[in-house]
Amino acid sequence: MFGTRALSQALVVELSISITWVTMTFVMQPANVILDSLATVAAFVRTRNLAEWNGDLSSRLSML
Repeated sequence: MFGTRALSQALVVELSISITWVTMTFVMQPANVILDSLATVAAFVRTRNLAEWNGDLSSRLSML
C-alpha cells in the first residue's frame, strides 16, 4: 500500500505532467502555427515573384 507521502508525491508528479501537457498543447502549438505562417510569408516576400512562387508550389504539389 502507498503511504501518504508517496501518494502525495505521485499526485504532484501527475499534476506537473498534466500542466506540461496543457502548456505544450495550447501554448506551444499555436505559437508553432504562427511561426510557420510567418516563415511562409517571409519566403513569399523574399521571392517577390508571384508566378515563380506559384510555379514552385505547383511543382512541389505535383511531386506528391
